[in-house]
Amino acid sequence: MASSHTPPPTSPSQNGSGTPSALRSQPHPLANSKDRNASLKYQQPSQLKQQIPPRSASHNQPAPAQHGTPDRTTHQQQQQQQPDGDLPPGPTAAMHWSRIPLKGSATPPPLRAHTTTVVGSRLFVFAGCDASLCYADLYVLDTETLWWSKPKAHGTPPLPCRAHSASLIHSRYLVVFGGGDGPNYYNSLHVLDTATFTWHKPPTTPGTTVPSARRAHTAFVYNSDLYIYAGGDGVRALSDLYMLNTSLLTPSNPAPALTWTLLPTKGNAPANRGYHTTNLIRNTPHLILYGGSDGHECFSSIHILNLVTLTWSTPPPALATQPAAPTSPPRLSHSATQIGSYLFILGGHDGSHYNNTILLLNLVTMSWETRSVTGKELPAGRGYHTAVLCDSRLWLYGGYDGGNLFGDCWVLELGASAYLPQITSFDVGGTGGHAGDEN
Repeated sequence: MASSHTPPPTSPSQNGSGTPSALRSQPHPLANSKDRNASLKYQQPSQLKQQIPPRSASHNQPAPAQHGTPDRTTHQQQQQQQPDGDLPPGPTAAMHWSRIPLKGSATPPPLRAHTTTVVGSRLFVFAGCDASLCYADLYVLDTETLWWSKPKAHGTPPLPCRAHSASLIHSRYLVVFGGGDGPNYYNSLHVLDTATFTWHKPPTTPGTTVPSARRAHTAFVYNSDLYIYAGGDGVRALSDLYMLNTSLLTPSNPAPALTWTLLPTKGNAPANRGYHTTNLIRNTPHLILYGGSDGHECFSSIHILNLVTLTWSTPPPALATQPAAPTSPPRLSHSATQIGSYLFILGGHDGSHYNNTILLLNLVTMSWETRSVTGKELPAGRGYHTAVLCDSRLWLYGGYDGGNLFGDCWVLELGASAYLPQITSFDVGGTGGHAGDEN
């Protein structure tokens, strides 16, 4: 397995191993450190009426699709399209960062190891921690008005936590699992009905095997059911896979008895890990696992899980690579967001430092690519942030660089890659599968 033997990030409160907290028993600096972040004071947002720079008409228009079917445009078709001298100029080639001023009735503080979930045109930012405390607060950003709010929720929310997971079911229910606070690790399950802002705690079917308490795991949704993968329990890194039948959630019964199922997998299984990313490629049963750490190594390998056969595999050598494209780099505490036929890997730690680079994993060729990125200013290097796709833009919030805690919000315009979200049909390299097919 390709990996970097340089230890993962450390801070003054960690021991010499530099091991990520969720993967060992010692308290983690994200919850307990007394480093220089402890004196950070939250700055009130600017009152200037700044906005995201408006997208040009060309930014709002995806690249022209063949046969009049833009929602089925393939990766190959987009690459084969040639400019037409009679067409207006296309979007700027480079992707562009813009910093978004914080404004609203309530704005979030600097956070790390939080979650951000897209619900329609809103971003739900939940929990996370600063230099000394974990929270269980919910903030909502309306991406159309750029207005933050802190809605009053009813019911019993999760305990303050970090490195948890939050997944959207039926476009309505925010399912929060696990996480931790200092030496405490959780395996609790809570459901927020985003239509009523009510927290529910569904019971577990008697006799079911509940996942062990953990944080730094990942979660994804397949056929409306929730899957939990790996993470750390404070003693060791994990590699187990569980499914929860959240497809049973309904408006008339948002807290039914739910059943956990431990799923045995086969094939070339990855090493145990946490602070990795998993992305279920839309309209396929294929899960892409990238990076993470077992507490000793920062991984660079890519693994693919077929959720129909529950078989792990590794992609073949890259079919094509840009001349200057990197080899598979090690990453932990990064973000990975699917945009069309690419995964956008943003930031994270590479075994030696935090970075602010954007790497693209081509899901057709399983090769790494780069793009030009511009901006009046760029986000600082960081990990433990969140990055999500909404309105064909990538939204970044928060994070940590080993010394500084961030409370900034950024938007990445895709430039000449603005057509990517329209790509829904492509061959997934190394799987024999096809995005756009259900199986």
